[in-house]
Amino acid sequence: MKTVKTTFSEGIPQALAKGHCPICALIAEFQERLIAGTQSCEISALCNYHAWSMAKAAPADMAARIFVQLVDRTRDWRPSDPDMECSFCERVDEHELARMEEMTEQFERAPIREWMKLQGSFCLRHARKLNDSLPEDLRDLVVQITVRSRAELKDELTSLLAHLRSGDRTGWGVLGRAAEFLTSQRGMRR
Repeated sequence: MKTVKTTFSEGIPQALAKGHCPICALIAEFQERLIAGTQSCEISALCNYHAWSMAKAAPADMAARIFVQLVDRTRDWRPSDPDMECSFCERVDEHELARMEEMTEQFERAPIREWMKLQGSFCLRHARKLNDSLPEDLRDLVVQITVRSRAELKDELTSLLAHLRSGDRTGWGVLGRAAEFLTSQRGMRR
């Protein structure tokens, strides 16, 4: 199952790619844009994942300004102070909810349902959430998609192990797909 990296920006139909959860794909793109373009005045706190993502990927001048602002806030810090909510996590949660609602709406379209049934995939997190939000008649489809995706993923992982035993190092992309399937996109709260 070969995948192609694409830029989405629009919605679920544009994020459909064999082997990847479309909701996770849109969240990943959203987080990339968030880290690359956030203004320092919009951030009150960062979690471990988003702080390191910003240190690695954000423009250095922007990241430095944000970190200065956050460090300044620790001036009166006390061990008993509660942790603040990560500003990025809050925005990612909002974006995830909007994408879940969009996926629920898209499932009303027969071409989307058919494509998902034959080629689509969901991570376990979004499969569970969709199952809770979809009408009863569409819940079985989410289970079918997840069962098929799991079987394909297991076959690919087994194939990767066979290739690795013979010294062939191709097919490592399946490891990222397996991580996404099992745990969803990086930077998402549980």
